[in-house]
Amino acid sequence: MKKISEIRKSFFGDKYVIFAPKRSLRPHKISEEEAKRKEQFKENCFFCPSPNEERAIYQIDASGKWLVKVVENKFPALSLSNPKAYGKQEIVIDTPNHGEDFCDLSPEHIRTILDVYAARIKSINELENINYVQVFKNDGGKAGASIPHAHSQIIGLEFIPHHMMTDTLAMDKYFCEKGSCAYCDIIHKEQKEKERIVFEDANVVAFCPWASSSPFALWILPKAHKNKLEDLTPEERLSVAEALKLATSKLDKEEIPYNFFIHDSLPHNDHHFRLKIASRMNVWGGFEIGSGVIINPVFPEDAAMFYKG
Repeated sequence: MKKISEIRKSFFGDKYVIFAPKRSLRPHKISEEEAKRKEQFKENCFFCPSPNEERAIYQIDASGKWLVKVVENKFPALSLSNPKAYGKQEIVIDTPNHGEDFCDLSPEHIRTILDVYAARIKSINELENINYVQVFKNDGGKAGASIPHAHSQIIGLEFIPHHMMTDTLAMDKYFCEKGSCAYCDIIHKEQKEKERIVFEDANVVAFCPWASSSPFALWILPKAHKNKLEDLTPEERLSVAEALKLATSKLDKEEIPYNFFIHDSLPHNDHHFRLKIASRMNVWGGFEIGSGVIINPVFPEDAAMFYKG
């Protein structure tokens, strides 16, 4: 375990992270409280199958029942009918089984969820004036989860977020200077150094990034240069699902809240697809918010040992 603080710069772009292991955080066990909360919510759960359940926008069935279901967000911040807050919001219900966590699902079931993501991203992108679609999961109260039934969310925006434009411009700059994809080069670097790799097979590699902005951050990338989740083969999606199950199982076991989110290449760009996991253990203080420089108590090398342990 690394014990001396260190400043690291991201592989491309101008993001800096200060690693300070003496500030290390320990997971806060809340298993009994969370189990009780899930059971209490079950009686009035919006997402459980029932005669009055929400009408599906899209669903995948198995054995005559739905396996993964997409519904409208009942409390949207955005709407296609509101020109002052234009957008599209959907909920992906990961499983009909209340109390079944995402990490409990089989890799094949998780691949089906990825298939649903790909279909909905494509559909929402085709809507008029939608220019960016974000898929994300909040797991745990600190990560923003408000309903204890496994689900994820999709939001379509009429604008491209500044964060995504900044990353896109940084990737473009890297390509102009190096003549290669930044994420393809990151994969090669991680394969050479090995110590941050958590999962690897013929299709994907999952690793804790060199300058991670959150404890236990993990990136899952296809080895082949693919722009979008839609472009991944069934085999590649299954590999992503296996890596995702491994990582979320470790985080769930230690009751570490997390988000994961999907970054497709922006339209008319040729950038690498990536799925990123960020834990929500640490709370940003005035320095992080004011400077944009993150203090992370967990080195990625130690995070990789956690996942592989």
